Amino acid sequence: MFVADLHNDLVQRMMIGEDVTKNTSSGHTDIERLKLSSIDLEVMIVWASEKEANTSYFDFASKMYDKLKALNEIEGVTVPKTLDDIKSTKEKNELSLPIGMEGGEALENKIENLEYFINKGLFYFGPTWNHSLDWVSSGYGETHKKNSLKTFGLNKFGVEVIHICQENKVLIDVSHIGEKSFLGY
Repeated sequence: MFVADLHNDLVQRMMIGEDVTKNTSSGHTDIERLKLSSIDLEVMIVWASEKEANTSYFDFASKMYDKLKALNEIEGVTVPKTLDDIKSTKEKNELSLPIGMEGGEALENKIENLEYFINKGLFYFGPTWNHSLDWVSSGYGETHKKNSLKTFGLNKFGVEVIHICQENKVLIDVSHIGEKSFLGY
């Protein structure tokens, strides 16, 4: 059996300096408890829909990504970059912590930013959280802010983002995108 959890916000606690490598009293998870559980794969989320002042979304997401990559140094833990890495981690009975991104703010409307994260091992990508972007509308935006959307659905850039993810075997998380975005127009 293979057990996977596709969303963990542990990095947010790491960003404020919490040591999540040991059993902690805050939150529902930490690395120690994950290693003791029956979970084989736990997707760690980079979420840059809200960021620090005077920092770009890309830079903030990069800092989060680097924090998560540091977990690779823990014995029995792997931050995989490929499906083969995930399979190898399972064979070694180790915890696999691939990285996903929720919300496309960190792309800052640049394909090269998407490629940057793909090259670092982006496992899955959710184009939106609750905030619609220039190139994709969220479920919340389509329902509650339809008149103020810059794009209703996906624009040309949004379609390109999805195609590049597909070409690079990055899973697309549709949890927060709008119906028009889901349908691809």
